[in-house]
Amino acid sequence: MTSYHPIGTFCWTELQTNAPLASSNYYRSLFGWEARELADGRGSAGFIQSIGNRRVASIAPFHPRLDAMDEPALWLCHIAVSDIHET
Repeated sequence: MTSYHPIGTFCWTELQTNAPLASSNYYRSLFGWEARELADGRGSAGFIQSIGNRRVASIAPFHPRLDAMDEPALWLCHIAVSDIHET
């Protein structure tokens, strides 16, 4: 897989929140991200955020167990590496 990110830099971010639509709108206004909603047949499964044709992040609703626990939103950040098996 070809990466557009230098080794050791953030290459993908995921946000899990109880307010994915509001979060998507916020980051659109902050960074200019475009959002494409993902559906799972039960409602919104979240959003893929892009800049032009380049996907930059995902925003998804909490798993129901976390949502019921009233947990704060959480970010998961991925870092580019040259070989995942040697990292």
